Amino acid sequence: PATDPTTTPSDTPPAPREPAADPTTSPRAPLLMALQTESAEQPPTSDAAPVAGRVYTAADFPEPVKVPGLYGIALLLDSSARPAAREDGSEPMPLVPPEIDGQWLIYLAWAAAITELVGGVLILVGLFGRFAALGLAFTMLTAIWLTQVGPAIQSGNTLLGFLPAYGAFEKTADGSDFKFAKLMYQFTLMCAALAVLFAGSGALSLDRLLFPGKHRGPRDSD
Repeated sequence: PATDPTTTPSDTPPAPREPAADPTTSPRAPLLMALQTESAEQPPTSDAAPVAGRVYTAADFPEPVKVPGLYGIALLLDSSARPAAREDGSEPMPLVPPEIDGQWLIYLAWAAAITELVGGVLILVGLFGRFAALGLAFTMLTAIWLTQVGPAIQSGNTLLGFLPAYGAFEKTADGSDFKFAKLMYQFTLMCAALAVLFAGSGALSLDRLLFPGKHRGPRDSD
């Protein structure tokens, strides 16, 4: 059949698109809105500029997107507060209170990052060692709960009722390390922080230099 010469492919109307789901109904909406507010003043990294006032969901980013590690902590807290339902429809227990959402997730992520950075420097120079060690010990305990013990309890497959059910020499999927290595690393850092918390700063610390009277032992002379 002859085609109409007045009609070109560009004149063909596009197929109608299905209306997108309302992103505000997503359980991740508070965090997505908080992340969007946090990065509103940053220039876009792609040619498509963000639309003001829109809440973005995972469906808007079909390809992997790199985010700063700080926001990774916020996303970890969000998934721990509102874990995805299992295949049978049951809901796992939340690892943190579900009431923590939105901007508070970013505040807690910043608190964890600052505690690790500033606390590590204070431990290195021996200034306010016990205070810094307390913050680091609590941060490592939280990391163990969110990444190791908590998920193991959620899955129902544990050793001794709380440890991940890894084999003694079981390796990760890529074979680069043992599965227990991350847990042992976190546990070692927590124990090191607790040692400083209970024993105090050493003889070469700034605490001994600035506060000599508060670090006297039973063998110190008058």
